[in-house]
Amino acid sequence: MKTPSVLKRALIDIRDNGFINLVAVLTIAFSVIICGAFLMCWTNVNHWIDDAHAHVRVMVYLQPECSADQIEVIFKQIRENSAVADVRFVSRDQAMTDMKVLMKNQTSLLDGLRVNPFPDSFEIRLKPDINHPKDISAFAEKMGSISGVENVEYGQQWLERFAGIVQVVQLIGYALITLFFMASAFIVANTARLVFLSKQEEIEIMRLVGATDRFISTPIYLEGVIQGLTGGLLGLGLLFGLYLLLASRIGSGAIPGFFIISFLPVNTTLVILAACMIAGWIGCLIAVRPFLRA
Repeated sequence: MKTPSVLKRALIDIRDNGFINLVAVLTIAFSVIICGAFLMCWTNVNHWIDDAHAHVRVMVYLQPECSADQIEVIFKQIRENSAVADVRFVSRDQAMTDMKVLMKNQTSLLDGLRVNPFPDSFEIRLKPDINHPKDISAFAEKMGSISGVENVEYGQQWLERFAGIVQVVQLIGYALITLFFMASAFIVANTARLVFLSKQEEIEIMRLVGATDRFISTPIYLEGVIQGLTGGLLGLGLLFGLYLLLASRIGSGAIPGFFIISFLPVNTTLVILAACMIAGWIGCLIAVRPFLRA
């Protein structure tokens, strides 16, 4: 039996049972949109977390009584640390100026201050390979032990908490993906079962003339794979349209380069399409095997 004849029979079955095949395709497409949206969010969040880890800034705040000589000693100690890529001294006057720039529409709140509340500080940029939470925490503790340092702050604390939340959401997302995969396979199975029932007489005739179970079932399996592929492509296409709409809204309202989202990687889209085709095949396998055993 040549492959073109099998494909032709599968396409004829899809045409003759257009409505139930359309339901199966739309179900798969809906599942792809839901699961793909989750994967896209998860991919972008992980990217933002990794980027934040790679660009951690450590702020070392000095005690108010630090003299210029003490500040110079602390600067040398920080600069000599092998984890430091760059260090910048920020005086209390510079900190006040920077804050006024940030609060340019509410500078009156700062003008009323009699005393500058900002301390002298050092802004430290770590080397790219110093991105593990434990390494950053150890570095912060070492900076805090330097004489004349009052406090050390870095954005890693909230990143660690946020990463923990992401892991929980990730587990929930995997459960949803599994659920939608099973739902897609179930819908395809029902579609294949209805096709088989509608062709019972034709199948009996084919068996009488010597057709094997493989000859009978192969077009049904191919039909399920086509349903999965079509539903996957439709779902990814709609998801890409939603992504373009969201990206344009965010791009027009956010600071350029500050909040950027990206679509699913190519390898992820290929995995989604493969999963849709497998779901279609499994659905047909579940539906067809009882008939073949009968």
